[in-house]
Amino acid sequence: MAKNHQNKFALALCFVFAALLAVSGALALGNYTRDEAVSAILQSETLMSQLQENNFSVSYVNDTLIAAQNALQQADYAEVLRGAGNVTSKAKAFEALKLIKWQDLSYDNVILETDKIKASYDKAFSTFDAINALEAEAVKAENEGLNVDGAKSILEKARQAFNDERYSDAESLLADARNALESSKAGSAVIFGTRIGIKNTIQRFWPYILLALAALFMGAYYLAFYLKRNYLVRKIARLRTEREVLMNLMVKTQTERFKENKISGLVYNIRMAKYKEKLEKIKETLPVFEEQLKVKRFLFS
Repeated sequence: MAKNHQNKFALALCFVFAALLAVSGALALGNYTRDEAVSAILQSETLMSQLQENNFSVSYVNDTLIAAQNALQQADYAEVLRGAGNVTSKAKAFEALKLIKWQDLSYDNVILETDKIKASYDKAFSTFDAINALEAEAVKAENEGLNVDGAKSILEKARQAFNDERYSDAESLLADARNALESSKAGSAVIFGTRIGIKNTIQRFWPYILLALAALFMGAYYLAFYLKRNYLVRKIARLRTEREVLMNLMVKTQTERFKENKISGLVYNIRMAKYKEKLEKIKETLPVFEEQLKVKRFLFS
């Protein structure tokens, strides 16, 4: 009788131990069930549809969704191999997974892929909103007269990176565009501050500024007047000297022709004609310069 009780107790312990092994094995194979994996794939399909509705590129999301579906099928085959299915099902599952270490497969692999899709979905909309917000800020700054060409150029690259699903690159370019826009604003603030400072200075000291400008103008006027007068003095002196030289040359030529008989009549006529022509020009211009000098002296006196 006691021996029967001992046998029953030992058998119960075996059942408990087997149950614990089954539970621990199930936990080791993954934390997610097939229903949870299927639900995650359906949610990912919905996210991809929303991306397409907004005209976003879904190449990466589509490839990842296919990977999740494949992971689901592989996990199903692995469950068949672990269970007590019929021979045909096990043969098909073994053929599908013959190149894979199926013992490590679980529905967790599906969740890994769908989590990537969720992260890409969130990143797509956050990056899209950030680009639009910064573009609006750049347009506003441009309308206010700022030069934002540098920021706009970087934003175009960020938009292209977004369209290519390179969200990390787009975020990095957005940071560069933000810095470029802030630099433009800072430069504009310096210019604006300088303008305000100049305006305030003029408003405060405008009587003195007017006096300084008037003095500068008068100084420039008298300097020009002085230079012009000196020019006339030198010009008149040169013309008078030239007139005197020409008259002496005419006397000399007459002496050489009529008294000394050194030159011929032809040479005499040529020289005299030349001298008279120059004298005539001096007689025409000299009075004009002299009159201008009189006016200058009168105004300067």
